[in-house]
Amino acid sequence: MWRARGAERGFTLVEVLVVLVVLGLALAIAVPQRPGRGDALDAAARSVARELRELRARAIDRARIERVDADELARRLGPGVGLELVDGTSIRFFPDGGASGGTLAIIGPAGRRIVRIEPLSGGVVIADG
Repeated sequence: MWRARGAERGFTLVEVLVVLVVLGLALAIAVPQRPGRGDALDAAARSVARELRELRARAIDRARIERVDADELARRLGPGVGLELVDGTSIRFFPDGGASGGTLAIIGPAGRRIVRIEPLSGGVVIADG
């Protein structure tokens, strides 16, 4: 008929669900993520931003205007990634650290990233497109 509570065997549904949730969380943390298509786009945007920052530093160091064309930057990008200078044809950095300003669009299959060059400070910022 009725058995005492201590004599029961097995796990309750709640206990099984808790274990499954914990295992799922552990797997989600432990399994490395596959690189997505946006990773190449992010890498290209970081590369362009790094080159622009180096160009700004060179302009300050040499105390002369440094200039780069969008075509020159585009040639350095990997396959499947394009670059478009949204306003103008070139970017200039001045000896005082300022810049002509501008917006570059890095375009790929996974979307686009925007690299902005601030005119007064010459700062370079990456944003999602």
